[in-house]
Amino acid sequence: MQAKSFVSKNLVAIIMVPTILGGHYAWYRLQQMDELVKPEQRSQLPILKYINDFFNKDTAKVETMKK
Repeated sequence: MQAKSFVSKNLVAIIMVPTILGGHYAWYRLQQMDELVKPEQRSQLPILKYINDFFNKDTAKVETMKK
């Protein structure tokens, strides 16, 4: 009975999380096809770009503090 309750309460998350992950994976795979996207036009996954930007800002702050 608890499994049915869990599924009914979290149905949106159970459906949307794999859908979002699948969409990102499909976008990544499309970016890797040379016929569709030239290597110089490829961009990074948005989430990875955000993470890189976030950590690069922190790194820049630390390097500025060291000076």
